[in-house]
Amino acid sequence: MRRMPASALAALALAAMVLVGCGPDAPAAPAADERAREVAGEAHTAVESLEALTDELDDRLAELEADRSRMQTRLGNVSDRLWSSLRDLRGALQEVRKEGGSALAQVDSAIAEARSAARELTILEGRFDYHLRRDHGGG
Repeated sequence: MRRMPASALAALALAAMVLVGCGPDAPAAPAADERAREVAGEAHTAVESLEALTDELDDRLAELEADRSRMQTRLGNVSDRLWSSLRDLRGALQEVRKEGGSALAQVDSAIAEARSAARELTILEGRFDYHLRRDHGGG
């Protein structure tokens, strides 16, 4: 069961106080009774609107959190590939110093892989920034 928001509790408490004031011991005032019913109805409508808005916001927040989680995973994967490529590059450079020309091909491959990972990281960061600006109005 969902917890009722404080504003809903306040509106219901106000409606209950108004209705109690219009009980059998209250002076006969049909206009006051009618107004109390109107106020209670308006309060009920406001509570329902707030609950619907809260549900919509909860759904949107869940979507944004899922998007952020997926983007974070993708950025982590690209970052891991980039660091791995850099480690490969360092190792290949050390081998070049030791063995000379045979390691040049490995260096070229590691550089190409590092460039590819860097490009992907730049693209993902751009997309992430775009989503932040679009979904959160800033960035």
